[in-house]
Parts: sequence; structure tokens; C-alpha cells
Amino acid sequence: MIKILFIIDKLAPAGTQQNLLTLMRGLDRGRFFPMVVSLSEGGAMAPEFQAAGVVPIVLNVRRAYGLSGLRALFWLARFMRKEDIDIVQLHFLKAAILGTLAAKLAGVKKIIATRRDEGFWVSPRQLWLSRFLNRFADFMLVNSVAGKRAVIAKEAPRLPIEIIHNGVDAGKYQLT
Repeated sequence: MIKILFIIDKLAPAGTQQNLLTLMRGLDRGRFFPMVVSLSEGGAMAPEFQAAGVVPIVLNVRRAYGLSGLRALFWLARFMRKEDIDIVQLHFLKAAILGTLAAKLAGVKKIIATRRDEGFWVSPRQLWLSRFLNRFADFMLVNSVAGKRAVIAKEAPRLPIEIIHNGVDAGKYQLT
């Protein structure tokens, strides 16, 4: 059984969170054991994750660079070692900072970085940090061709990048 830890900033109703929930509902539980850590809050979608068979762990991290971030870093590393996590998949910068470092400390086999936008909002410091953290990732997932182009242009990672487009449940949007 492959143990995958997904780390995300919060479980508020938004695109990445919905995509992660869809993944939780569709993963083959005979092959994969998924776990979710929400760094900042459980959010409105936490009950939906529970209904999908994944109880989110909430760490209440205020700032990745502060004391709560440092506590979370060491908690995550201990958790990853204790649970013998095989893969860590990271969503958003706070998760990338804490999750990448914790995974390296814990000896996790594979680290998957993700990018869900073109990085228009990224500051120069955040861009530098993303470039640095990319060195430790084994793989990157993006959700669009434009996202892949932006990552290559801005971050110049030396790791494989694959596109998995966002899925839309067309049944939810039937015209009447």
C-alpha cells in the first residue's frame, strides 16, 4: 500500500481544494492510503473530506516563517517518519516550505510539487524560495499548458513537469 500525504494551506471551497477532494474520492484504496494535512484551518470542506474517507489533520499554522511554522515543520517530519509516508504532494507555498523540508528530514521517497496558476502574485522572495525548494522535489504537477510554460520561464526547475488538467463534473451544470 502506497501512503500519500497531501499538504495544503486550508480546506476552504476553492478550485485546488475541490480538485484534491475529487482525487480523494477517486483514489483506489486498495493501492493507496491518502492522508491530508491542512496547515491553516480545516475550512468548510473538511466534512466533505471526512465523508470521502479522509479525516484532515489541522495544524493551525499562522506563518510558515514563525514559531507555529517551526513547530509544524518538526511535527510533520515526525508524522511522516511514524506513518512511513511514501509520497508527499504539496499545494501552495506554505505547504511547499514546510512540507518539502519535513519530507527531506523524514526521508520520504518522493516529493511532488504542484503549481495551480501562472505565478502572477508571487513576490521576488517567494520566487527565489520556490526555485530553491524545487531542487528537493522529484516531480512537478501543473494544471495547464500556460502553467507549465510559466513554471519553466520563471522557476527553471530541473525536474519532470506533467500536466493534469482540472476536471469538471459536467453533470453539476446541466442546462434546464
